[in-house]
Amino acid sequence: MLNATAPCALVAEDDVLIRLEACEILKEAGFRCYDAATAEKALDVLHEHGGDIRLLFSDVHMPPGSLTGFDLARQCARDWPDIRILIASGAATPAPETMPPGAEFITKPFTAQVVHDHLRKVLPNGERPERLQDPDPDPDPSLLSDENLNDNWSARPRFETFDGGATNAPMSISNDGS
Repeated sequence: MLNATAPCALVAEDDVLIRLEACEILKEAGFRCYDAATAEKALDVLHEHGGDIRLLFSDVHMPPGSLTGFDLARQCARDWPDIRILIASGAATPAPETMPPGAEFITKPFTAQVVHDHLRKVLPNGERPERLQDPDPDPDPSLLSDENLNDNWSARPRFETFDGGATNAPMSISNDGS
């Protein structure tokens, strides 16, 4: 179960199964999720919860008469510049000028690993859920010192070894204690 401090994502996708799958992938990555079936509903969520949302994951194609995912992404980038954006579509990769600055494109169908890789691209390490954090590139040097390693080594349980006179000769095992 995710805690209340987990970052929030908003998934805008008209296909309910893809929307549920995207939310599930994001939850497994450590996000809490809002979802919307249209760009207009996504904007409503942004107006209500925009300060909590760290990521917009949007489909390009929305129902007829609705804003497109590109429209939603551009408005999100303009009005909520701290929200990172992933745009997904089964169509060809969009021209760069159609994408908001900093947005990443994901081709459908997508896997959890592909989504996680794109999340690592758009979210700085400090803004990612713990499950997507990179290891510390600069560990405390004192942890790597010979003295500290020796101290840690000496604290480990030790196991006795013995030379049982191993040979290649066959052994016999009996139940009579001999």
